[in-house]
Amino acid sequence: MTELLQRALAKDILSGEISHAYILTGEKRLSQALAFAMALNCKNRDEEGNACGTCLSCRKLADNNHPDVFLVEPDRNAIRIEQTRKLISKLFLEKFEGEYKIAILQGCEAMRDEAANNLLKTLEEPPEHTVFLLLTESESSVLPTVRSRCRIVNLRGEGIDALDDENRQQYLQQAEQLLQGLSALPLYKVLRLTAEWEKDREEALAFVSALSHVLMGAFKSSFGREGEFFLSAQPAAILKAAEQTQTAMEQLKANVNMKACLDMLFLRLWSCMKQK
Repeated sequence: MTELLQRALAKDILSGEISHAYILTGEKRLSQALAFAMALNCKNRDEEGNACGTCLSCRKLADNNHPDVFLVEPDRNAIRIEQTRKLISKLFLEKFEGEYKIAILQGCEAMRDEAANNLLKTLEEPPEHTVFLLLTESESSVLPTVRSRCRIVNLRGEGIDALDDENRQQYLQQAEQLLQGLSALPLYKVLRLTAEWEKDREEALAFVSALSHVLMGAFKSSFGREGEFFLSAQPAAILKAAEQTQTAMEQLKANVNMKACLDMLFLRLWSCMKQK
């Protein structure tokens, strides 16, 4: 299991704020659920929340024989009450060796109502250190009563990661050009930058995402690490600028006022890039 965790799941691990139940929608649901399960019980996670892949717990999960991880799949195109009853009985037993007992239910759109209602009782009062991962095409296919007790994570790509290679390169080139000349712009031109991107939220998110990628690449380059793009600003200022792009991305996804968000971002980037 080498795939890196999606950002929202990794963030929960790093913060220690693990929800007792998740609904995972979008792409690569099963591989992300397994990566999350592996990371939750890994003894040697890296600084980004990913499992090491080599400890005993990771090896057992990779071999599909971890005693604290349970996978439930549709039986004849349905998840039935007998399956949820069997799962729940296992979850109330003591953990064997992991920090968490983890239940992965694949294809939850095929869950029968009686099975969902049976599961609901355990979601309301889950056993300690238990995590449910409900995998489905669409969150709307899960009963509202179940859905309301879960954290919903959409695994679709975001920003430039959701684009094809050609468009991705176009945004990255635009980001590089802007950052390279940003410090030399007069203030009134910096304030005009927002007009180019405030018309479409998805395009703005893609461009800010590209800025973030370029800045992180430049930060690594300043220490002679991977990446060829170089900025003359101080490394600490480049890192601060990258953090500002992450904040702006979260604000754009939360539907804040685009003009105010982008105005503030470009001003802060301009200030950071002037720190030679």
